[in-house]
Amino acid sequence: MGYEQGSSNLIRLVSSQPDTQKIPQTTFSEDTVDWFRKQRSGHMAKWLFSSPKFDGDKACGATVWEKVIAQAKTNSDYYVFQDELSIINAALPKLKNHFKSPLTLVDLGPGSKDAIESKTCPIISELHSLVRQYISIDTNQDFLKSAHQIISGYYPQVANGSLCLDFIEDSFRFPAKENTTVGLVFGITLCNMLIDPREKDLSIFLLASSFRRLRSHFSTAEGYLIITQDTNQDERKLKAAYTAISEYFYPLLHRIRRDLAVFGNYDPKNFSLDLQFIKETKAFSVSFVADKKMTFTVDGNLINLKAGDRLYMGNSFKFDKTQFLEVANSAGFSHIETIEQPNNPCILHIMKTK
Repeated sequence: MGYEQGSSNLIRLVSSQPDTQKIPQTTFSEDTVDWFRKQRSGHMAKWLFSSPKFDGDKACGATVWEKVIAQAKTNSDYYVFQDELSIINAALPKLKNHFKSPLTLVDLGPGSKDAIESKTCPIISELHSLVRQYISIDTNQDFLKSAHQIISGYYPQVANGSLCLDFIEDSFRFPAKENTTVGLVFGITLCNMLIDPREKDLSIFLLASSFRRLRSHFSTAEGYLIITQDTNQDERKLKAAYTAISEYFYPLLHRIRRDLAVFGNYDPKNFSLDLQFIKETKAFSVSFVADKKMTFTVDGNLINLKAGDRLYMGNSFKFDKTQFLEVANSAGFSHIETIEQPNNPCILHIMKTK
């Protein structure tokens, strides 16, 4: 078929461009201290996906996530996973209307094995005669290895590479070998922002910044973006959905005690989970609230919490469709098509670089 032969069984990590710039990353310790002191808010969600280190380890966010997603496939109020799959499948027959030439497919944050097989693979299968190269981009080496193995197994004829980078914070160019590059952004990724959910207009600023960074990665004559968005602003349904996966958030509190030097009366049992939809900013926010007074140190830093102190942990912003597209347009993407389904808050956009 004229396809380029895929790489070997070992993952091939493609180095970034020499001019790659990276925003200095804070450590888990620094983020935790800032969080407890309320110097920053909404930034701890990036530490949720932790793996257990011993039998009975409660700092097992990765394990719990797999469990809640398995439940979401059967009978769960957590609609995002299944509804996103539904809209991706609805979009599949429409893809050939937009893509006619051989292309490089760039998977931005491929996620778990289940996510790759259910979201990315159907797109490759639908465009099987066009996809010549696949590139996965993530900061998680395990996800990159998994993506490489899965794609190589199902599509050995597709050239397969990866970049160990942050596609929002790092500056680089997609190493595409074809004239057409198609980027995939699933998992409602751009709207999961590590910011204070109460700050008006900050989310729009960061959304525009993320779109501009995405636009800067494209180097080919034709660039496309396929991206999903959750438009749900029903507070009752949102609370039901995130309550259904609430056990995924608690391992963070245990990870703090496991991985940091914590002394005093810190106890994960002394926190309650609280869920809020902040209409002014369209943020659905996950917080931990201290149930009692606690005084302790984290890596030598004194922390004093009062009963009722709220710690904003992470957010998922639920923008309007029009607002989302306007921001994308201002950042260098023209709107091609939006696929929607009745009663499905998850929608899918196809965009093209200007």
